[in-house]
Amino acid sequence: MYLLDGTKALLINCVESYGRKRDNDPHAEQYSVTDRETSIPAHNDRYDGVCVRLMNNDNSIKLIIGTFSCNLLVTSSCTIDENPVVCVGPSTNSFKPSNQTQIFLNKKSVNKSLTLLSNNDCCQLYPYDQLEQQKQVRSKFYREETYTKCRCASDFTKGHIYQPCSIWTLLYSYSKKTKESQARKVSEIFNRIATEVNNSSKCDKQPAVLKKGSLDWFNDKRGDIAMAAQGIQQLFGEDDSIVIIGNSKLDEHLKQLAKLLVTPIQTANEVVKSRLAQKLFNNP
Repeated sequence: MYLLDGTKALLINCVESYGRKRDNDPHAEQYSVTDRETSIPAHNDRYDGVCVRLMNNDNSIKLIIGTFSCNLLVTSSCTIDENPVVCVGPSTNSFKPSNQTQIFLNKKSVNKSLTLLSNNDCCQLYPYDQLEQQKQVRSKFYREETYTKCRCASDFTKGHIYQPCSIWTLLYSYSKKTKESQARKVSEIFNRIATEVNNSSKCDKQPAVLKKGSLDWFNDKRGDIAMAAQGIQQLFGEDDSIVIIGNSKLDEHLKQLAKLLVTPIQTANEVVKSRLAQKLFNNP
């Protein structure tokens, strides 16, 4: 996908889709009578029912493509000019849209989208990189909808090493310093939780559970992350596992852990940004 506004152009490499209403997406955009910013299309936008907005939200400058049914958060992009700027993560500060910004879609991606729309049994765009297709979130881990695959990357950035890191995928980041870090171990827990929920939903088997043994690594560790992980251990009592969906107590601890992963994820995304720049500009 490309955005064009006057002489400014932006290549979009990755987006996350969010629903409009909380009953089908617990992370849907919030609205109040005092909000001046919204990603809902207006009457004076270039396209009927589609808009491009730059919004300040959750300590990020977010570039959003809005429709009446959902909005798309841009999480990876690159300006197309003499001095290109690559952005990876929730903030995009390299492009300022207007209500006349043009949107150009990739035909191949459009065809994939039509496949999703026409096949009710299709729940993902490709069978590999399963958790790379999940959104980067920090809450609502007790809701099954949180684990829906709603993130998509362009052909330019296929492959997990070129995509933004998330709580689900930080464990795959490549760094000798963080090989055995607490942050990566927590990401491994989130990874297991998401896999359990997805497998449970797919097979319609017993409820997804988190096993007590998956937290053993933190037993003798110290620090904020270790303490939060040890707090989860106390939820098990005499049981070897606890359910994930509907477990508000587990959710409180997971929200704390997700918040503690913000900085490690930002650091990992800097590596992704450098890797993307090399792929897009230095390849022959």
